[in-house]
Amino acid sequence: MSERRSTWISNYLLLVMAVSFGASLAHAAQPITYTEVILAYPVPAAKGGVSGPAGSLGGTSFGGDHTVKTLTYHSDIADVEDFTATGFFTVTGQQNFSSVASSSVQVNDSATGAQLVQGKFQPYDGIYVSVDHSGGGIGFGSSGGPVGSSAFPGNPLYPYAFIFSTAYDLRSSVDIGPDNGAYSCVGFPSPTCGAPIPLQTDAGALLVTTTTNPFYSGAPGRLAFFSARTGYVAPLEVFRSTLSIKNASFFGTTAHFGASGKFTLGWDGSDLNPLTDAVTLSIMGGSSTFSVLQDLPITIPAGSFTTTSTGTYVYSGTLNGVTLFMKVRPLGHHSYSFSATGSTMLLEVDTPFAVGLRIGNNLGVTGPAPSEEDE
Repeated sequence: MSERRSTWISNYLLLVMAVSFGASLAHAAQPITYTEVILAYPVPAAKGGVSGPAGSLGGTSFGGDHTVKTLTYHSDIADVEDFTATGFFTVTGQQNFSSVASSSVQVNDSATGAQLVQGKFQPYDGIYVSVDHSGGGIGFGSSGGPVGSSAFPGNPLYPYAFIFSTAYDLRSSVDIGPDNGAYSCVGFPSPTCGAPIPLQTDAGALLVTTTTNPFYSGAPGRLAFFSARTGYVAPLEVFRSTLSIKNASFFGTTAHFGASGKFTLGWDGSDLNPLTDAVTLSIMGGSSTFSVLQDLPITIPAGSFTTTSTGTYVYSGTLNGVTLFMKVRPLGHHSYSFSATGSTMLLEVDTPFAVGLRIGNNLGVTGPAPSEEDE
């Protein structure tokens, strides 16, 4: 087990035993959305590879290499509480818990892009988002309550959280990951994970059956990506994308990448307009030689796209060392296709793991689907 993983567990043990908590300063109200995406870590099992999250939602079972779970939490930065737990060491962190926050879960199949099931959590699930600044951990918990209450800290690893050393402030925007340290565990930090707890949604109960205690089992984690944006962000309902990476290395060679696919806006998303919206394409991958993960986000500023006579949005240019050509084509009924090709010396991974796409307040992350040549 890694040192950062052991440190994180130890700090949470101290947090549970602590009796002294720091007070939070008042902050002006501003909406914020947290998103966590969990998917398979697609490397050989001998190198820690593991399939996607498994379980059921409203009686619909999910699991396997193509499963992508997206958790979303809409709250306000005024609901962020800072805590300081004292014991043998001082542990600091933050949580965003609010009884009026809106949270949801959706499960997609990366091979087809289709949404398998979606549901909104009920308030009594006690869903919250927390970060451990001392040991490094961030994610979605349940059965929580305000800092200092009898419910605090609840189940910080259920439905899902991941280990990532970070000083991130829950009141700000951020992208973290990808990282292969996502775990689900009821009753953490107890040595043995408890039975999955049914979290109630408007689509039925959510059960996460891939529960693993990262400290006591030593089992590898799943791939995870965490994002926060001030304002309202909605997950894409349907998202399928291929991804290829060629000639990438650590030795200053030019890497070439290509991504293409289709997506449909979520029911609570807003119509997009690449002429006025910023567009971010994220290439996420790993190395077949070195133990490394990388996210290369390419943000095209608002106003950079043009339109063709057929209504296709087009961008061509160079951004921060990345040469990129990208198209977004409306298909009708809030659906779109996209394609992007580019080259850069900044990409140091050669194995595609995931694709991220953010247009305006619409966000999607998915594992790469088979190319048409492979199907």
